[in-house]
Amino acid sequence: EIAANCGVSSTSVYNWRIKNGLPPHRKNAKKYEEFLKLYKQGLNDSEIARKVGTYPATVYRWRTKNNLPANVKPGRRKRV
Repeated sequence: EIAANCGVSSTSVYNWRIKNGLPPHRKNAKKYEEFLKLYKQGLNDSEIARKVGTYPATVYRWRTKNNLPANVKPGRRKRV
């Protein structure tokens, strides 16, 4: 959108953003912050997804991207 408004390519906008140290605009930034808070509280992916308002797959992606292990409730077994 910025590139179109300025009449330049999206690559130019990306390079300018990186050169000037600006973070990308992430529409899920607040959800991601909430994810981190809930993860630290010990909630599992499904519980976090429900509270944050996103899909468990999104929570899984956030977690694995940050090399965080799954929060597994004690006494629960993995299904075979």
